[in-house]
Amino acid sequence: MTGLQSASGQDANPVARPPQADELSRQLQSNAARGGIKRAKAIRQLARIGNWSAVDRWMIEVGKSDKADELAAWAGEIGPDMLLRSSLQPELSENAQAAIDKLLKASSSYNEDPKRLRQAIDQALSGDVNEKLSAQRILLKGGQATTTELISAIVSGRYDAKQSLLLQILKTLDSESASAVEQLALYGSPEVRPKALAAFSKMVPESQSRDTLTSAAFAMNATPEEREVAVQRLQASGSLLRENAVGYLFQKLQSIRGVAKSTANLPISRTMWIVDESGRGVAPNATTDFYTAYRAAYDAAQRLNRLGQLPAAARQESLAAEMEYRVIVDLDWGDPSQAESIQARYPESANADFLGATIKAERGTSNEAAVIGLIRLALSWAEADPTLARSFLFPMESDFSALAEATRDGHPRVRFEAATGIARLTELANVDSFPGASLYRKTLSEMASLPQSPRAIIVETRPEIAVGLENILSDLGMSVLPVSTTQAAEKLVASGGEYVMLLSKIQLADSTARELVDRIRRLDRGRHLPIVFFADADTPEKSRQLVEFETASKRWSTTEAPNVFLTELPGSSAAFDPVLASVQAERRLEPLSIGDRATYRKVAQSALVGR
Repeated sequence: MTGLQSASGQDANPVARPPQADELSRQLQSNAARGGIKRAKAIRQLARIGNWSAVDRWMIEVGKSDKADELAAWAGEIGPDMLLRSSLQPELSENAQAAIDKLLKASSSYNEDPKRLRQAIDQALSGDVNEKLSAQRILLKGGQATTTELISAIVSGRYDAKQSLLLQILKTLDSESASAVEQLALYGSPEVRPKALAAFSKMVPESQSRDTLTSAAFAMNATPEEREVAVQRLQASGSLLRENAVGYLFQKLQSIRGVAKSTANLPISRTMWIVDESGRGVAPNATTDFYTAYRAAYDAAQRLNRLGQLPAAARQESLAAEMEYRVIVDLDWGDPSQAESIQARYPESANADFLGATIKAERGTSNEAAVIGLIRLALSWAEADPTLARSFLFPMESDFSALAEATRDGHPRVRFEAATGIARLTELANVDSFPGASLYRKTLSEMASLPQSPRAIIVETRPEIAVGLENILSDLGMSVLPVSTTQAAEKLVASGGEYVMLLSKIQLADSTARELVDRIRRLDRGRHLPIVFFADADTPEKSRQLVEFETASKRWSTTEAPNVFLTELPGSSAAFDPVLASVQAERRLEPLSIGDRATYRKVAQSALVGR
């Protein structure tokens, strides 16, 4: 007999359902058996007391209905909180889970029904007090669908006399709705833009609307009504001179691009609003802070480009910002129709000198996505007009073309894209030799031998530690090249390939840790390589402190190099989580996929054989 049992062998403190709970369950199940809204109310109470077997039974019955309005009413009675709580219970069967999904979809469809929301908008504007309260409840449940309908109502012209009230309702229900209205002010149809612009300028402080108003005041495609709204709003802020507008929007574009570049690539959810196909409404799009930041830069570029006849520097910045956004959201961007669309908006930019200068400028600030987009644009324009191909290979004002120089870029994808472009340009121009051809061929050789997986370098002299680290990195999907000296690591990086990490011990045979960093960073192909030092029990404290100082050093910040990291001797792949998280946050584009590697290998092998 244990201390937990009585002399009779039974539990001394049995846990039993309280009699009142059993009685309540019986009453609730009796109500559930009556069907209709009473069943929904009973399910909510049964979920509240945790009687999941009963919830399962009656939820299955609910799921047998196919009447949308009935399901929506039941979902509203059970409540989203209890539906969510129920969906997380492992005790519920697949049929019950399917019923929950059915309820949620019906509720969403009912609450977001456009006709119902439009009727609620009419009631909110003209009904009596009770009708207005009812309308507000309906609009509140509509979520983003309500925002869509309210904005459509604002720009439709049907409610001009009550626009202030509509704006008040919109701002109350969705505090971030101004960004959706601004999208219509920028990209809406001509008849919608003036009303959207007027509404936007009323929703935000003057400092937040100035950019879009300035663009509309001088835009070549602005309607007279649009321009009138912009000028009226801007008159109080000073002179309205076009040259001032160009300089102002140019500076704002540079500033917003800087913000985007510093935005971490993390899964922080945001809603981005886009103009629908009609040009008269907006639709929500789920995205992240990262993509929202680059969309803001894209919008800033469009504000500037609307003015037309821009100075070369402003055109470069605008085109680069657009290319950057296009490639970030679509890594395969660059088909002929897309390139034609860009040429239509930037007709003065379709020449080798301008694109070459833009590529060099973007490489100088390490804007990887922009450079890739510009390279693809150059190639696409040369495909459409083969006479351009030779000018992209033989520059007038420098020894090497921008494309040839890009074949030694620190970003693997940039140099591979540049080499891919040159391979096609040499065919179009029917040439084998050009300035910088040796750089191009070196990158071709690098591409031709790309492995299936990304590679890492380990600098370690102790075999048992090197083997352990190699196994850990292999678990992370990397193929590993072990070396024992800084010089050997330097040679590997210089030879090219896609290296994603250099992992090194602190006490090196032929250099200090600081020297290793400097020697790798001086290499074109080592500027963006994450360097990770590890310490162990044998590492002197002074050496550890010197590396800690190196992790905070800004000595190589001008190259946009990733941080240097310090960790204890890794015992598992989890030790690299902080490093990989930091690298991901700084990454602008996804790493090379297996398909990317195969494509680049094929291009290079074909070019080398045909040379």
